[in-house]
Amino acid sequence: MALRGVPKVPFTCTYQPGKANLRVTWPRHAAIFVVYCGLLPSLAARVEAHPVPYALTLGLLLVVWRWLVRRRVRQARSSRLVFDDAAAPSLTVLDLEWRERADRRTAARPA
Repeated sequence: MALRGVPKVPFTCTYQPGKANLRVTWPRHAAIFVVYCGLLPSLAARVEAHPVPYALTLGLLLVVWRWLVRRRVRQARSSRLVFDDAAAPSLTVLDLEWRERADRRTAARPA
C-alpha cells in the first residue's frame, strides 16, 4: 500500500531532493505505525481466540488478497516500471531550477 502509484522500483533510483515532504507525510506514517503495532496485534489475539471470527476473518482476508492480485495484474498491463534516474520535470526545490533548464537558458544567451 505504501508504494501504490509509484512507477519506479524502490531503492533502484537516486534520491531526488524535495520528494519526501516529511512535514506533510509524518502523520500518515505515525498512524500506520500505531495501527500496525497497536491495533492489529490486539485484534489478531481476539480473532484467534474463537473459531468463527477466525474463519470469517480468514475468508475476508482471502477476498481482499484476491482483489489486490487482480488489481496488480491490471495495473501491470497498463503501465511500465521505470528504472532510470530521471527526475520529475516539475520538481523544484527552494525555487531552484533543474540544471538542464538553466543550461538551456545559458546556452541561448549571447556571449
